[in-house]
Amino acid sequence: MELALVDRWKSLADEQWGDLHPDDHIGQVVRTYRMGMDVSQADGQRVFGTTDDKYRDPLAAPATGDWVVVSTPGQREYPLIRRINHRDTMLVRRDPADRAAPQLLATNTDIVAIVHGADRPVNARRLWRALAVAGGSGADVVMVLTKADLDTTGSAAQTMQAAAPTVPVYVTASEQGDGLPMLHQLLQPDTQVPGKTMVLIGESGAGKSSLVNALVNDDAVAVGAVRDLDAKGRHTTTHRELIYLPHDGGAVLDTPGVRAIGMWPGFVNVAVPFADIAEAAMNCKFADCRHRNEPGCGVRQALADGNLTQERVDACLELIDEEAQVARELETKHWR
Repeated sequence: MELALVDRWKSLADEQWGDLHPDDHIGQVVRTYRMGMDVSQADGQRVFGTTDDKYRDPLAAPATGDWVVVSTPGQREYPLIRRINHRDTMLVRRDPADRAAPQLLATNTDIVAIVHGADRPVNARRLWRALAVAGGSGADVVMVLTKADLDTTGSAAQTMQAAAPTVPVYVTASEQGDGLPMLHQLLQPDTQVPGKTMVLIGESGAGKSSLVNALVNDDAVAVGAVRDLDAKGRHTTTHRELIYLPHDGGAVLDTPGVRAIGMWPGFVNVAVPFADIAEAAMNCKFADCRHRNEPGCGVRQALADGNLTQERVDACLELIDEEAQVARELETKHWR
């Protein structure tokens, strides 16, 4: 584990808990499984850790990126994750298997990168969904176009930028090494963060694993073929895995291909993909304006003036409504 990352955790741990027990070890969750997770410890060892019933809440359970305390109580086969440190960021979507349950994808990431391959059309509505969820994490958000050598006209990058003008687009080609220096620069330490972490989110076959390998300069993760017929890739990455970068002092988190991107209450920020609509909403007469038929609505006025398009407004309201609907369903569901 990078010493810079360990120092970052220690500073937080000292503030939250003070001195640790001699049998406790600090570490970071680097890979999750159905029945446990791999924890990279400060001494360089990697152990398989498990949890107990106190982590039944999906949002409280350890996730990839968490800084944790691991110990080995008597009569236990595997080390036990006893504590989870304060989380700086949390990337959460609605669990695709259950509309009224959350799925915690990653924690403590400084950057969420929405990855899109140039070998497939840019779906603006899907991109807006991903950006809204990424923005709800609390991390910085960027878009990364992969396989740029297939986008000879630059139209894919232009379409992505037009979909979210305020979100940076990084154009890369992993095999050629194009655009990688810019991503390395993003991960450079600064005065506040000694080693940054970036999580990659995108469809299967979008080129996330190839991008990770290019950043690490190694075959750190397996790469699968993409079907020529529809540009769909196999789910080569089957687990969320954190990989430390040897030169940047940071890490990159590879994730399996994401098909469904559902909103989860409290972890959505539509202002990221729709900054223009958020700006117009500041002119609404009422703070609780729903931007439908309310008097003095700044969004409706911007539509009338031609400063917003109906497609963008409809898509934004759709995400807001979805988040509200899930919140209503939660009122009758309990998993604790």
